[in-house]
Amino acid sequence: MLLFVCTLMIGAGFSSLGHAAHVNGEQRAAIVDAVTEKLRELYVYPDIGERMAQRVATKLEEGLYDAIDVLEEFVAQLNRDLLSVFPDGHLAVSVLRKRERAQSSDGDWWQEHVENSRFNNCGFHRLDRMAGNVGYLELTEFDYPEVAGETLIAAMNYLCHTDAIIIDLRQNPGGRGELVQILLSYFFEDHRVHYLTELDGVRKITRQWWTLPLVPGKRMPHIPLYVLTSANTGSAAEEFAFALKNQKRATIVGATTAGAAHKTHRHTYPELRIEIYMPDGRSFDPVSKKDWEGGGVAPDVPVDPNRALEAAHLMAIEKLLEGEQREGRRFRLEWAHRDLRAQHSPIVLDEQEQQSYVGAYDARTITLEEGTLYYQRENRPRFVLVPLGDWWFKLEGLDYFRIRFDTDESGAVTTLVGVYDDGSESPSPRTSD
Repeated sequence: MLLFVCTLMIGAGFSSLGHAAHVNGEQRAAIVDAVTEKLRELYVYPDIGERMAQRVATKLEEGLYDAIDVLEEFVAQLNRDLLSVFPDGHLAVSVLRKRERAQSSDGDWWQEHVENSRFNNCGFHRLDRMAGNVGYLELTEFDYPEVAGETLIAAMNYLCHTDAIIIDLRQNPGGRGELVQILLSYFFEDHRVHYLTELDGVRKITRQWWTLPLVPGKRMPHIPLYVLTSANTGSAAEEFAFALKNQKRATIVGATTAGAAHKTHRHTYPELRIEIYMPDGRSFDPVSKKDWEGGGVAPDVPVDPNRALEAAHLMAIEKLLEGEQREGRRFRLEWAHRDLRAQHSPIVLDEQEQQSYVGAYDARTITLEEGTLYYQRENRPRFVLVPLGDWWFKLEGLDYFRIRFDTDESGAVTTLVGVYDDGSESPSPRTSD
C-alpha cells in the first residue's frame, strides 16, 4: 500500500480519535516488540531499520516511555523517535480505530473503501477544457483500477481531443501503482516502455513496470504534457512524475515533491490497538538506478505551487503557438495567450495612459472612475476594462469579446475596435473626448 498520507497524522498527535485510550508498561513493551520485529524483518534499508529498532528498544529499556500512559501520545512519540533516525515518508505507527478493529473481514474493508472512493469520485476532482484547447485533470489520488478504471477511461476520452494536457497532482498523496501504469500508458507509443523497477521485500521479488501494449481509448504520445507538483505530491503521484521526467515525456511544473518512494504494507495488531505501515520495498529508475526517496522529484520549472497551473497553461499555449500555421487556430491561441500573459504579469496603466482612452466612439463610450476604465455600449451593461497590452483590453466577465484601440501616427487613439473570438471586428471611430 502506498500511503504517504498516513504520516501526516503524526504531528497532529491523533487528536481526532476522541476519547483517549490508556496503555500500561506491558502494553508499551509489546508495541515496541512488534515495531522492532517488523523493522528487523522487513524494513527496506536493513541497517537503518536496525538503528530505528535499537533506538526505541533502548528508550523503552531506559524507562523513557514510562510516563506516557495515553496510547495516542505513546504512538506519536514512537513515530518521532523512529523518524529522527531517518525521515521515511511512509513509515508510521498509528492507533487502530474502533471501527477498523471491528471489521470482520476483508470484504467489509473493501466495501467501505469503494463507497468512500465513489463519494470522492475516485480522486478525479476536476476535469476541464481550458482556453486554447488545453485539457486539465486534477487527480487527488491513484485508486485501485477496479474502482477508478472506468472514471479514468472516461476522463481520457474527454481529454483526447485537446492539443495539450495539464495533470494536476499538487494535492495527491499517492495510491496504487497499477492506476499509474494505466494513465502513463496513454502518453506513450504502443511499444512498451520500461519506466520503473520495484523491489518487494515482503514477497522477495523484483518486478518491472512497463507501459501497457493496449489502452482503452486514444493514445496521445506526442501531445505537450505538463504535470503540476508540490510538497504534498507523494508516493504513487511522485512515481507518475518521476517516470515522465526520466523518460523526458513531460514538463514538471511547481515545487519538489514529498520524497516518499518506498513501497509499504500495513500490518494490523488488533490486540495492541495499533497498525504499522512498514516500508519494505523500493522503486527506482531502471537506467540510473535512482529513486526519489528523501529528495523528491524536482520540477523542470520551479514555481510557487499556487501559481503552477497558471504557469503551465501559459507554457502550453506558447508551445502550441510555436508550430501553428493555420490562421484561425493561431488567432484563438493568441487570444488565449494575451489573456494568460496579463494574468501572469498584470499590466498597470498610469492615469495619463488611462485618460487617453476616455471618450465616445459612436454608440460606445469609455469612462474613467476612481482609477478604473469602463466600457459601455448605449444602454447595455457596463464592463470593467482589463489591460492586456499592445492596445488590447478584455471585458471583465465576458470571454468572447475584446477591445482594441487603433491610433494615428502621433499615437493618439482614433478608433475603438470590438473584436470577437471568431476574428470578426466591429470598428467605431472616436467621436468625442
